[in-house]
Amino acid sequence: ALLGERYIEQKNSQAAKKAFETAVKSDPTNHSGLWNLALLAEQEGDLEKAVDILTRQIDATADNRHGLHRRGLIRLSLGDLDRGWEDYAARRRSPAYRSWQHALSAPYWMGEDLTDKHLAIWADQGIGEQILTAGMAH
Repeated sequence: ALLGERYIEQKNSQAAKKAFETAVKSDPTNHSGLWNLALLAEQEGDLEKAVDILTRQIDATADNRHGLHRRGLIRLSLGDLDRGWEDYAARRRSPAYRSWQHALSAPYWMGEDLTDKHLAIWADQGIGEQILTAGMAH
C-alpha cells in the first residue's frame, strides 16, 4: 500500500490503483489498500463501488469510524439517507471530533416531537453548513 501512496503523490492514479489492488490481494484486510481503493473509486465517480470497498474495510477493521463516516457521505450523495445519516453519525465517536458542544448534557435530537421543547442548533462543519442550516431553521 505504501507504493500506491507514492503513486498518488505522483498523480499516477492507475499505477496507484494497481498497487493497492496488489496489497489487498495479498492481505484482504489491508486497511490502507481498501481505504485508498475506495477513494479512487469515488474520484472515478463509481460511488457504488466505493461503498462496497468501504464496507469491506469497515468489516475488516476494529476501529472503523473513519470508514463509516466516509461511507455515510457517499450514501448521502446517492440518496440513501437512512443508512447515510447512520454511518455519518459515526464521526461523533472519534476523539478528534470534540468541541464545546459535547460538554452539553443535552441529548442529540433524533427526530422526536419538539412540542413544548427547545432545540439547540450549532455549527458543526463550516460556513456553508451554517448558511444552509440557518435557512432551514424556522
